[in-house]
Amino acid sequence: MLGLASLVLMAVVVDYFNSRARIVFIQQSATGTSAATMPISKIGTSELSAAQASMARLALPWNVLFAAMESATSDKVKLISLEPDAEKRHMRIVAETEDVYEMLEYVRRLTAQPGLSNITLSNQQVAEDQQKSAVRFTVDGSWALR
Repeated sequence: MLGLASLVLMAVVVDYFNSRARIVFIQQSATGTSAATMPISKIGTSELSAAQASMARLALPWNVLFAAMESATSDKVKLISLEPDAEKRHMRIVAETEDVYEMLEYVRRLTAQPGLSNITLSNQQVAEDQQKSAVRFTVDGSWALR
């Protein structure tokens, strides 16, 4: 789980630095001056918005989401993906288990987490492999500020 948290945080940080580098490049190429000497008013609206969005994503309470996910984990449920939407504080989880009851228990554990809300099982399907069958399912929900 810590690895997943690190990957999401790294993606947000990279997004921020890419936005910042893009702003500096645009500033320098537009005026032929260094970004350090250019007034902030010369930055384009879209570049400024991109930088502000990146900063907002960095400031989100990622620890609430990761702590809730970690508390709900089970050895019988394999997390396939976690797709957080930082702006809406919405998340989509894709997971897999061999037991339908374990799937329902996982959704129940997520619902019981204090930082999560609106947890719904939005999709499930049985994926039969040659060796075993598994239930792949999708859970949607929101996480709150703390």
